[in-house]
This record gives sequence, structure tokens and C-alpha cells, in this order.
Amino acid sequence: FDMKKPMICAVDEVFECSEGNGCAPRSEEQANVPAFFNVEFDKNKVTSKKQDGEYRESDIGATEELETVMILKGTQHDQAWSMVIGKEAGAMSATVTGDRFSFVMFGNCTALD
Repeated sequence: FDMKKPMICAVDEVFECSEGNGCAPRSEEQANVPAFFNVEFDKNKVTSKKQDGEYRESDIGATEELETVMILKGTQHDQAWSMVIGKEAGAMSATVTGDRFSFVMFGNCTALD
């Protein structure tokens, strides 16, 4: 895993969190989050298609490559997102945060050759 090859990430678990209600598990359909994300480092973009069919494209605002993980961050539609991808096995944790709510997603990524 490195930041030179495009990747695809699959979402396995989703939690919806809101102020006063805590966090609860949701399906991708219930949360209307993509089941897959494409990470295109050469274009500095993350692209996806939400469950309702809406295509999403977000600029990667910042990246950091550390010893064991890659960190990606961005903003879109008054929301902030971040993604951490483990270099050893491709384990992925991602968040989308808005005004008094967050979605937390877990999954795995793999490089596209």
C-alpha cells in the first residue's frame, strides 16, 4: 500500500452518531453512504456513489503517509471527512462529520493494479 496507486475501499460496518442519541449501527442503505470508495491519488480525489444513486466526488484536501497508516482528509457540503488506511492489510476507518452528527465507517481497501 502506498499513495501512488489508486485504491478501492469497501465499507463493512457503519455507525450513525448524533448529539444526545449516541451511536447506533446502520446498514449502508439506512445511512445512505457508499458501499465502496475509489481513492485516486493521481487526481487527488475520492469518488463514490451513494445508496440513493448520487455520485460524489471530493477533493483530498490533505494527505499524510506515516509508518503504518495513510491519512486522508477533506471537506464537502459543510461536512468534514477523514480516512485512515492501514498499510499492512488495508484496514480502513473513515468518518463523515457535520453539524451535530457523524457517520463512522469501517472496512478494507485494496490497491488497483
